[in-house]
Amino acid sequence: MNRYKAIAYHSQFDEGRESGEIYVQQGNIHFVKNDVSLSMPILSAKIEGGGTAGRQIFITSPYVDFKFSTTDITFLKEPALQNQKIQKQAASIFKQKTYAKIALGTTALLFVAFIGLLFYYKTNIVSSIANTVPFSIEEKIGSTFMSQLTLTQEIDSTSEAVKVLREKLGPLLKLETIPYKIFIAEDESINAFAVPGGYLVFNKGLLEAASKWEEVLGVAGHEMAHVSKKHFARGIISSYGWTTLFSFLLGDGGALTDILFSTTAKLESLTYSRDFESEADAVGVTYLDKAGIDPSGMIDFFKILEKEEGPTKLIPQFLSTHPVTTNRIQNIEKLIEDLDSKKYAQQSDYLIFKTLISPSQETIKNED
Repeated sequence: MNRYKAIAYHSQFDEGRESGEIYVQQGNIHFVKNDVSLSMPILSAKIEGGGTAGRQIFITSPYVDFKFSTTDITFLKEPALQNQKIQKQAASIFKQKTYAKIALGTTALLFVAFIGLLFYYKTNIVSSIANTVPFSIEEKIGSTFMSQLTLTQEIDSTSEAVKVLREKLGPLLKLETIPYKIFIAEDESINAFAVPGGYLVFNKGLLEAASKWEEVLGVAGHEMAHVSKKHFARGIISSYGWTTLFSFLLGDGGALTDILFSTTAKLESLTYSRDFESEADAVGVTYLDKAGIDPSGMIDFFKILEKEEGPTKLIPQFLSTHPVTTNRIQNIEKLIEDLDSKKYAQQSDYLIFKTLISPSQETIKNED
């Protein structure tokens, strides 16, 4: 005699139910649990599916005030239940279970597909959110950072060297509506960086390491791309989970602004993802080409950085925040090869500019 785990439902039980076992004997379906025993005649029994995903088999009868349920589908194979009426009901249960499995499977596939689409389009979602950040907010973030930076470094914005640098950057700056502001930092490390609001800072060490204008302008095009493509905001936003992203999408601009301002102090050591660096390279090459500047200068400067990195030398700061790899250089070379072949304007002698870079440059604490 087979027994099946089951539940009996009756008003006499605590909470209206009791767990036990059912078995079939002498024309009845019996439920037992310790001293509890209930019997239901098979001839009047009605069997239906129900519960989550149709996993439950409910057994009722109009002649008793209780019912049973079991999840053991083998119960329906009991010899005493092989009559036409019950087997018709059993067939309906099997069909219901099949539909439930199909529905669950379809739901699971749709859920997985939905999650996949979210991750696939995450870049676009993050970009859309970042594009809602007003330039005035970015400018305040950049201004705040520059004010903090001038407390620890000498930052030049008025010397002849800055004026010449700004003039040489002119063709690039005209490609964007962003009002870029140019600075030279009295810092010997090989580095340049851009912060939200269009602040471009070139370390003295980088300008001294360069050998021609095309190299400096190549760095400038790359840094401008970080600003125009909102990499700072996109990097911060993408680090948050989907709940936060959806709140941003629904217009929680105040929270987004607070988050961006809270990360202002981290701008100096900011590193970008490989995707952002690749995008900045590609956009930078496009900028240089449109401005009539030979984009191969970007490659030449990266090669200088590679030579600077060695067993007896410190890694240039530009390498630590903008890691240069052989693949990256090859990708830039491919981008340049894909451009329409044309001649670029000859840049002026860079050595003349180098003579303007000296420790006696005028410094500022803030730019009005």
